[in-house]
Amino acid sequence: EPQAAFYDFFSVHKDTLFADDASADRQIVVVDVGGGTTDLTLINAAVDTTGEPILTRVAVGDHILLGGDNMDMTLARVAEQRMKVPGGRLDAARFSQLVQRCRIAKEVMLADENAPDTWKLVVPGRGSGLIRSSLTTELTREEVEELVTDGFFPVVSATSKPVRKPRTGLAQLRLPFESDTGITRHIAAFLARHGQNSQPIRPDAVLLNGGVFNSQMLRKRLMQVIHSWCGEIPLLGEERVELAVARGAAVFGLVRHGIGSRIGGGS
Repeated sequence: EPQAAFYDFFSVHKDTLFADDASADRQIVVVDVGGGTTDLTLINAAVDTTGEPILTRVAVGDHILLGGDNMDMTLARVAEQRMKVPGGRLDAARFSQLVQRCRIAKEVMLADENAPDTWKLVVPGRGSGLIRSSLTTELTREEVEELVTDGFFPVVSATSKPVRKPRTGLAQLRLPFESDTGITRHIAAFLARHGQNSQPIRPDAVLLNGGVFNSQMLRKRLMQVIHSWCGEIPLLGEERVELAVARGAAVFGLVRHGIGSRIGGGS
């Protein structure tokens, strides 16, 4: 999916990518945060002596089971504790409804700086007195920012690494669920792992993909952290985060027929 997102971006912005200096290579890190996963890819873009683009996939990160769904469930657990549910926990169906309501709250309250200060959550009751038994609570914008922005995109140094904790629950069944929710720490570790001479890679640009980055606030936080590592570098793909993979797949279909530039690289 990160590679598909790059195909989409390059098909539209090929000329602007080399506008400043066509002779210089560009290292672009693709950060793809979807509903359930985070994927990182590093692509080198250059041009040959004839002016034709040369695209090379330099590195691919781990397929990290960490994404927007984890953010929604974190908010839902906090909200559930406030609802004073008999027995302490909602049943599976109502908790699923609460998670969806928290997803909407997250998307609205982290959309931009004009988001509402509070968001009401309502979970329908069960039985004949549905209205009377409905459970309600509120999330504030401040706590959503703390739980999601600070919890999943913390401000960290370029040398930070994910904190590894004992594997429990489903992770013991050999499912690689991620114990560290700090996506920025995973990015820092990825750039360090593929650097040279003990120095992390300093990308020339960041390309975003995934619905999580519809949030202006999350885009802003991610770039704040990366700028602290690399200086001011451009952010790419803001306007195409949800359809980029589908469009990129179409571009790749054309590339396979010899139309356009293909991304090369080893396994």
